[in-house]
Amino acid sequence: MKYLVDKTVWKKKDLRFSVRSLEKSATLVNASGATNFTYLIKNKVLTEIEILQIHNEKKFSNKINLINQSGAFLEFEKVENQILSSNLQTIDYNFGKILSEVILHFYTNDISSENTVAKFIEKVTHNNTNRL
Repeated sequence: MKYLVDKTVWKKKDLRFSVRSLEKSATLVNASGATNFTYLIKNKVLTEIEILQIHNEKKFSNKINLINQSGAFLEFEKVENQILSSNLQTIDYNFGKILSEVILHFYTNDISSENTVAKFIEKVTHNNTNRL
């Protein structure tokens, strides 16, 4: 267990957080209200009909495809839970944004063999390199 000593108040602060899963394979971030990522819909104001179509879709991948087909796109806004956001920023200040891009790649990819962390990081790196 690692601790950080806060010398302003001379207390130890526990820096660990749990990585666990109830499923067979472990996950880094379990799905819950504490792990929500918020995106903004950019580039277009959606009509009521488009919003209803997106809302009625069950699968996230279909929702994202409808947004993209409308000419809009999703842009990361924030990690909802402040504790998770702080934990991610401890790793890297932009780690929430990086994970938000990985999440979008996961939900927009139909080839299951391509759904690997290595492939997602490669895509995120490629996209960010092209933005420079």
